[in-house]
Order: sequence, then C-alpha cells, then structure tokens
Amino acid sequence: MELDEAIRRVTTIPARFLHMEDRIGTLQPGAIADLVVTEFVEGEFELVDAFDVTETGGYKLEPRFIFRAGQQVGVVPHPGETSS
Repeated sequence: MELDEAIRRVTTIPARFLHMEDRIGTLQPGAIADLVVTEFVEGEFELVDAFDVTETGGYKLEPRFIFRAGQQVGVVPHPGETSS
C-alpha cells in the first residue's frame, strides 16, 4: 500500500465513518488537532497482517511525538535511547 493511502485509511476514512470529518482526521482550522509526528525509517521490516500473513516492507513510520487537542502529551524515544 502506498504511504498516502495508508495515511488516508487512519485519518479521513475513519473520520468520515464516524461522521466527524469536520473535527477529526483533518488539519483544517477548528479541528481537534490530535497528531502523531512520525519518522520515516528505511530498511527491511517484517509486517504481519490480520490473517497472520508475513511480508517484508522497505520502510516503516516510527512515532516520535504525540499531541492531543494541540498539546504535546508524549515523546517516543528512538529504540535504544533511555529517558532521563
């Protein structure tokens, strides 16, 4: 699946299903602004789907910062980092 389609499937499509497309799943002014800032990581990654089928992907998105209603609520360290 292409990256833009994957993002659409976790943002605009669920918002539309919930009839909340004006409040969630968008970065439009007035929206709730729940965000996850991710890092694009290239490599070889095993991906397992809901049917337990494994494929190898060439990249993944690692979460780094988490925002709820526009306020930062979390930071996800890089693997191997320790929090102080």
